[in-house]
Amino acid sequence: MPTRNQHHKAFQKALQQLNPTQRKAVEEIDGPVMVIAGPGTGKTQVLAARIGSILLNTDTNPYELLCLTYSDAGVTAMQQRLLSWIGPEAHRISIFTFHSFARKVIRENPLAFGGVAIEVIDEIERSEVIRNILDKLPHTHPLTAKANSQYFYERHLTHLFKLIKQENWVIKALVKDIDAYLEALPSDPAYIYKRGKQKGQLKEASLYQEVNRMTRLRAGVLLFEQYNTALKKIDRYDFEDMIRWVVTAFQQKPYILRRYQEQFLYFLVDEFQDTNGVQNELLQLLISYWDNPNVFVVGDDDQSVFEFQGARIKNISDFHQKYKDSIQLFVLEENYRSQSAILKAAEELIEQNQIRLIHQKEIEASKNLKPSATGLRSFEKPIEILALDNYVQELAAILHAIKVGQDADIPLHEMAIIYRNHRTGDDITKLLETNQIDYELKKSINLLEEPLIKQILRILHYVVLERTSPLSGENLVFELLSIPAFSIEDSDIIRLNYHRASNGLTWYAITHDATLLDSLDLINAKKINDFAQVIDQIIIASTTLSMTEWLELTINVSGILPYALAQADKQWNLDLLFSFRKFIKTQVLKKSDLSIDELLIYIQRLQDNRVSIPVMKIQGRSKGIKLLSAHSSKGLEFRLVIMPACTSEWERRYSAKSTFKIPSNITMSGEENQLESERRLFYVSMTRAKEKLFLLYPIINNKKKGTKPSQFITELNLPTQSWQADPSTITNIEQSVLQLHNTPMVEIQKDQVGK
Repeated sequence: MPTRNQHHKAFQKALQQLNPTQRKAVEEIDGPVMVIAGPGTGKTQVLAARIGSILLNTDTNPYELLCLTYSDAGVTAMQQRLLSWIGPEAHRISIFTFHSFARKVIRENPLAFGGVAIEVIDEIERSEVIRNILDKLPHTHPLTAKANSQYFYERHLTHLFKLIKQENWVIKALVKDIDAYLEALPSDPAYIYKRGKQKGQLKEASLYQEVNRMTRLRAGVLLFEQYNTALKKIDRYDFEDMIRWVVTAFQQKPYILRRYQEQFLYFLVDEFQDTNGVQNELLQLLISYWDNPNVFVVGDDDQSVFEFQGARIKNISDFHQKYKDSIQLFVLEENYRSQSAILKAAEELIEQNQIRLIHQKEIEASKNLKPSATGLRSFEKPIEILALDNYVQELAAILHAIKVGQDADIPLHEMAIIYRNHRTGDDITKLLETNQIDYELKKSINLLEEPLIKQILRILHYVVLERTSPLSGENLVFELLSIPAFSIEDSDIIRLNYHRASNGLTWYAITHDATLLDSLDLINAKKINDFAQVIDQIIIASTTLSMTEWLELTINVSGILPYALAQADKQWNLDLLFSFRKFIKTQVLKKSDLSIDELLIYIQRLQDNRVSIPVMKIQGRSKGIKLLSAHSSKGLEFRLVIMPACTSEWERRYSAKSTFKIPSNITMSGEENQLESERRLFYVSMTRAKEKLFLLYPIINNKKKGTKPSQFITELNLPTQSWQADPSTITNIEQSVLQLHNTPMVEIQKDQVGK
């Protein structure tokens, strides 16, 4: 085990490896400090070194530092880095996500938070709460008067209430702002004709439409308190409530806030660009005691890509503005990841954005990433933009790009395919499988749709029916016999069914008659009789055991557990069983006497409302090429990156059919700058590449429709080349991959585009 002295040496070595700007940021211990850390500039290294520097150069104790970050992964990465540098003392440093810190405050002040609910509300419960609210509205209400259905605005309200909590908006102020916006609309130039005979007149139709939007928004906002009251009645809370409760407690009970201000002397925030309104408010309250707080924030406005989760890029500029007289600003420009050509292209792209910190008048700083990576392989063309005739050619180009990497001795696990939408990855996985290329894909799976869990659900359905009325589940027995865990021969099931139907017998009678079964010349009559005994045992147990005990018994006596362990993917099967058991336990916590009947009704409601129980599945092998969405690629790096489907879909404005429009005098999340947000996402994806970057776009997409290259492709100002695979590769892809759609792609001539 390393000694304290060895850890000290490791930390000193890490300090020596910092570049001058990093070193200055680390050593500027007192007062507010902001670090703008572009991709690959050593953000985590600087943040961890800053913590070590405080402990080394002051008499501050580890527990007097508070480090807040955006994700659990960020917490783990920081803890591991600090453990290697300062040893066991790293465990005493308070490193939390904003939510886990809020949970800590609530737990440490039980009397102050004695009235909080006990469980996070689930999707079905939230749906019921909001539908109950809508049910009670008069038919003249703005949300019911002209709606297509009584529950048309259910999702709108779900999104609105979440947004109100993320931003910690005050309802009275919100209504006041909406009214002010409505009052100003007639004089808004956007609603006045600028030319022609109608110049100077109001665009009455557009104005009428906007007034209706705001009226509906106002009506939705006024339902917020009813929603919160309904949650309290059923002892539930939203995930966003925890931080709001702590912010409210800090504001209304200063002695609680003072406790944490006295405990923590230094505050550090990672991924500051990803914080939302209420998270930023929590930080501001914590540091409000000091005029020049010892707060260190690290982020990059150009990598703010989580606006859909409430992240606010404006938090960075507001922070700088608030402490502009005393803040120390450091911009990290030394990039230790990518080739110069990749950095230059990425910079060319992101400079198109206007909402950038360096564009503010008060900030005198540049941001030009400088290549400082060593040991990178030099490609003649670090970036290749390939225009493909059609979707099949694009799939072939992916194989070509992988081969380029392999020919350059780049291992598969150091390559990645990064795409805008998850559905893009479906055919790519099939492509890789048919070409025997290892890959790794982390994908959210609906637990209830997995075959192993469906086996349990079939048994559950049968038990409920038989308990309600004996023999009422007869129509399900054929399905039960076919459950793989029972390992009954298909021919035996067919023979049994024929004899049953021919002689007018019930399934119960035939499966419980051992003598009859022996006379039917079955391959294994005993298994069928054993099946009958097991089902009887499960039904009887359902009347005496608790829900969780019954589930354990069912999984074991049915043979589902042995079956799961005997399969090639046994670890995944165990994960599924564990997740299903966890799901049941969660429902039992909400209702201790939960019955199988009630559980089945709840599961049916989940399925009817298309609400999934997500389970993260890792497909493929860890040594394979990584398949990632653009959002999930943030923070990662690869020697070779392939970005398929770089079409105009990237910057397409997704219609917000299930959200209310928030007026411009309220919103602070940048929703009005969708294009810049998507450009940041493209920028983040590009800067994952260290040595080689392929950008692909098909002229004809997989729906056989003409497409255009993404606007971001044209903004790169780089040459585009046409590329075509050999005919045998195309034939192979059409036969092995596209049959998945049952719609083989035919060759489409370029002159057909747009027809």
